[in-house]
Amino acid sequence: MNADHMNDRQKLAENVTRGFCSPHLSARMAFLGVISWLSVCLIVVGLFPQISTSLGGLWLMAGLFGLAAAVGLGEAAKTEVRVHNDLLSNYLSEARTDVLTGLGNRRAFDSDCRQWQAAWQAGRTFSLLLIDVDRFKSFNDRYGHQAGDEMLRAVARVLSQQAAETGTAIRYGGEEFTVVLPETNFAQAMTLAETIRERIATQNVAYRSRVLNVTVSIGIATTRPDDTADSLVIRADEQLYLAKAAGRNCTRPDAETPADIDDLLATMRSQPALAEQV
Repeated sequence: MNADHMNDRQKLAENVTRGFCSPHLSARMAFLGVISWLSVCLIVVGLFPQISTSLGGLWLMAGLFGLAAAVGLGEAAKTEVRVHNDLLSNYLSEARTDVLTGLGNRRAFDSDCRQWQAAWQAGRTFSLLLIDVDRFKSFNDRYGHQAGDEMLRAVARVLSQQAAETGTAIRYGGEEFTVVLPETNFAQAMTLAETIRERIATQNVAYRSRVLNVTVSIGIATTRPDDTADSLVIRADEQLYLAKAAGRNCTRPDAETPADIDDLLATMRSQPALAEQV
């Protein structure tokens, strides 16, 4: 996401928040309370002649009129609060969404990680895929940034489709994506990662009479009880680096997962149906 655009949206959300909590709205609510209190006092005075024998009817009418006005002002204030809430909800939702791909963005990832971290520290198993488009700068240099944008959208579609039932796909930044997989162990994460990698590698994207494709490298980390969000991302990033060093277009898990990775990958490739189950 363009940084300036993101900042503009954050400012809009902040403005809406300030409007909802503004001194003007607070002052109107206080004024509404005063009117209501005075109106009730006037009605009481009007109903008891012994308190005011000469102007009881006038006090009663004034009190009723003031109470009606207070009810009207209260409804208007509630409507304004609802409008502010709707605007705030919309702006906050937009602030968590990547404009280019429609996936969640880094802000959404950082926010949701607090909930995910509490879950895996309570004993639930999570896996994280860190995905990077291979040689994307060279791709942009060769075909142009618009072609690069189209390819990022195509990658995002694959991630969204594959993670729809098992996790959350996020554009982490630039050409880097993450898929967060709750209740997913090492083997399941490896299966899904390989499916994603193969789908992207075989995906042809038509762009201005050209057929384009890219590959991705994927690092995987599965949670440990003492993991923080940072430590999980660091381990996935280390494996992504190893995947790049191994020639790209491959998947690498973190160091404390089973050693027979090659055997597992060979098994998955020989049984396509296995990948379809995840």
